[in-house]
Amino acid sequence: EREVPFLAREGDTMVEGFIDRLVVTRTDGRVTSAALIDYKTDAVSSRAEVEERSSHYEPQVKAYRRAVCRMYGLEAKAVEAWLVFVEAGEVVSVAGTSGT
Repeated sequence: EREVPFLAREGDTMVEGFIDRLVVTRTDGRVTSAALIDYKTDAVSSRAEVEERSSHYEPQVKAYRRAVCRMYGLEAKAVEAWLVFVEAGEVVSVAGTSGT
């Protein structure tokens, strides 16, 4: 799915966003895992810049992961998360399984 909107409560805060791409895997009609992909168009050219920007975006992507977990009743380990830096041609996995 493209541009998947979500609205989720995190404690006393409402978190709203759009997931650029969400791929869900179904087994026997039930969602069993997912991969979320967030495209970034930052003007980065070096690996160091990609790592710095990845750290910057990590909390956002982890919030997206938590929302997907709630939407589909998945554990965090069942949801892969990726940042795709278009300019640099780099793909970065966003780690996080417990509590994210």
